[in-house]
Order: sequence, then C-alpha cells, then structure tokens
Amino acid sequence: MVTGVISLIVHLFLAFRIRNLNRAPIWTYVACAVAIVSLFPFAIAIVTTWRINTGGKFLTDVGELRWMAIAGDVSTSALDVFIATTLTYQLYHGRTSLKSTQKAITTITVFVISSGAVTALINTATLISYLAATNKLVFQLFNACSSKAYVNTLMATLNLRETVLHQINPSNGPGNTNFQSIVFRHTNMNSTETDETIPVPSKNHDIPLV
Repeated sequence: MVTGVISLIVHLFLAFRIRNLNRAPIWTYVACAVAIVSLFPFAIAIVTTWRINTGGKFLTDVGELRWMAIAGDVSTSALDVFIATTLTYQLYHGRTSLKSTQKAITTITVFVISSGAVTALINTATLISYLAATNKLVFQLFNACSSKAYVNTLMATLNLRETVLHQINPSNGPGNTNFQSIVFRHTNMNSTETDETIPVPSKNHDIPLV
C-alpha cells in the first residue's frame, strides 16, 4: 500500500512536469492520460490491501490476487517507461543553439532516462521474482526497493534544478536570487540606437526545468 501511494504521488508529479514542459494541447492530453493510468496500480494496491486484511491471509496465500499483482507491476513498469520516453522526446525537441542550455538539457535527459529505467527494472524484477516463486517473499525485497526508488526520483528531480541553473549560468550559486539584465536594442525616432535594459530573474530561462 505504501509503495502504491508513493508511486501515485511521483507519477502525478511527473505528469505535471510533462504538462509544464510543453503547453501544447496534445501534451495536456498526454499528461491527463498519465494521471488517469497512474490511478490503476494505486487502485490495485488498495484492493489488494483490503482483500488481505479482510481475508486474514498474505498475498502469496490468496490465489485470486495473483492477476492483480501481475497487472500492478506491468502497468507501473509500462508507465515508467512511457513517462521517461515522453520527457526525453520533449527535451530533445526543446534544444536550442546555446551551449549552456544544451548541456543542461543533456543533464536532464540523462537523469530522466536513468531514473525511469531504474524504477522500471525494479518493478520488472518484482514481477519476475513473484512469478518465479509465488509462495515465497522474495518479491517483497524488490517491492521495498521500489518505493525508495520513487522517493529518490522525486527528491533528485527537485534537487536537480539548482544544478541545471548553475550549468546555464555559472554565476548562479545555490539560493542565488539576484537579477540578471537582458539588453534589447531598438531604434528611436531619430534613427539612433539606444539600449533598454529589462531586469529578468536569474532563474527564468528559455527552457522549463524538470
């Protein structure tokens, strides 16, 4: 049940990130689809917990819950792979000609792929161990690791922002909220160029941060 709650929170958070990376209507639909699908393994976790508590037996002793365990692991793994693929696609098409921005996008992309692969592999290992030894508790070892992997994904995603901001602008230290200036040139009535400086927060850049 704990793993189901944690995975739901992380999947909803990542769906929110998908929506923020690109506000085109298609990605809004994709984010909504991810949010809806993420409710499926959560519902399975609730039903499984309720059935075990009311039946007084463990998951390995309730044969009718076998398909629920399989469906939960398969759907969660597929969702992790889909989210990682979607974010990677969005980041790839969000590249710019700025080297600092390209480096930041590469950093985020590597993180997205690795975190998605880790959670998907753990869920796959949980499924395989459950099918290989249904009457054993080996699968609980991977199930326990799954919740920790999701928490690490969420925390690392939030902590990654400072690293990416520093790559885009090395003068930005942790917690630095100083303003930078962007200079725009325009021509006045006398055809003389003047500079107009507009202060912009240092944490606003040309790419959304995951």
